[in-house]
Amino acid sequence: MRVQEIVLTIIIFFLSFSILLGQDDEYVTDYQPIRYEDYVYKPSIKTALLHIDGLLTSQPILQLNQPIQMRLSFDDIAEEVVDYYYTIIQCNFDWTPNTNMQEMEYIEGFSGERIRDYEFSYNTMVDYVHYELRLPNEDFSWTKSGNYLLVVYENEDISNVVFTKRFMVTEQNMQISHKISQPLSFGKTRTSQEIDFTVNYEGIRVNNPQVEIKVALLQNGRWDNAITDLKPLFVRSEELVYDFQNEVMFNAGKEFRHLNLQTLRYRTDKMERIIEDKIDGNIVKLFLESPRAGVPYIFENDLNGKYLVNNEHEDEPETEADYVSTYFFLRKPVEIYGGDVYVWGGLTDFQILPEYKMTYRPEENAYVAKLFLKQGFYNYQYAFVKNEGPKKVDLEEIEGSWFETENDYFILVYYRPFGTRYDQLVAIKQFNSLR
Repeated sequence: MRVQEIVLTIIIFFLSFSILLGQDDEYVTDYQPIRYEDYVYKPSIKTALLHIDGLLTSQPILQLNQPIQMRLSFDDIAEEVVDYYYTIIQCNFDWTPNTNMQEMEYIEGFSGERIRDYEFSYNTMVDYVHYELRLPNEDFSWTKSGNYLLVVYENEDISNVVFTKRFMVTEQNMQISHKISQPLSFGKTRTSQEIDFTVNYEGIRVNNPQVEIKVALLQNGRWDNAITDLKPLFVRSEELVYDFQNEVMFNAGKEFRHLNLQTLRYRTDKMERIIEDKIDGNIVKLFLESPRAGVPYIFENDLNGKYLVNNEHEDEPETEADYVSTYFFLRKPVEIYGGDVYVWGGLTDFQILPEYKMTYRPEENAYVAKLFLKQGFYNYQYAFVKNEGPKKVDLEEIEGSWFETENDYFILVYYRPFGTRYDQLVAIKQFNSLR
């Protein structure tokens, strides 16, 4: 048995042990429980991105056995190189670890390899080391479709996880047709988008579609509000019909706000002030912004929450873009009762993170947040999260929601025939609400 297989066996043991202790999808290490989502465990790691190589705002979705790579990039705010290693863990359709498969059954090559591609930042006030990795590569690939968790860890110590990233591999063996409509449900007609779709599995033997087929619907690549595990309304000859009335709906939201940090030589439209501090580095204070709930819909091209790293004055933004302490201000005459406000979007991996929480300043009648961002072009929104109950994102409280809003959607179809041990990802359909 290879060393990598032994390591993975240890991981699975800890995963199973933690589940027995009632810790859901986490496992205990000497450091932090691992989370089966995009998450950064080491505070010095910044701007961790995973996408199709050459397509900077794409989702990390690859087709099995196709000559296309993903590009992983991240920065470590440090002056010295650290040895970072990587592996992957196969997951079920619901992003729990698949304990039925051994690593050798879904990996070709060697896991536990070191990330060798790195460069030091150049001519920046904040020093950092920039790392990159492309997958699959000559040392490492996968042989099965499905959900995967990319795990980056430090110094060959698999328990010292630095960050994790989700990605998906598809076989595209089934076909999906769809339509978007305006819901008829009272109170949702003007604020939501309804999706109906049909899965065609012609030529594939599906004995029990209700059990063997799982689906997931994503809005703008988010998993926090994904609609999962729907059962088909009708089963026809080699077709599954998901045509529900007022059930498969997403709040349409609003177009994302934008921030241009691609230059620090002059003020862009959102910047009120640029400060260069020899101790604290570059500081940008933004203009005071207002809530948009109740404000009529206005179309604006956006990145649907994503962001791009760039310094418009340099040729190598990965290493020549600086980090900026950026102050956000949201106007509110009184503090919102019963919850907190966060800056939210792709810059937070669409999660509620404590470092993006805003503080209310009554003397300014505003919420304020200081974020540490790499130069680039950002999309973001202001999210409200109630104190009671689960930490759920509420965008309507501050941003509002309009049916006309442009969104990207993804339909994912998983297939696990009776007697098999993993969820195949057999179809993905990406489409836009305006096209």
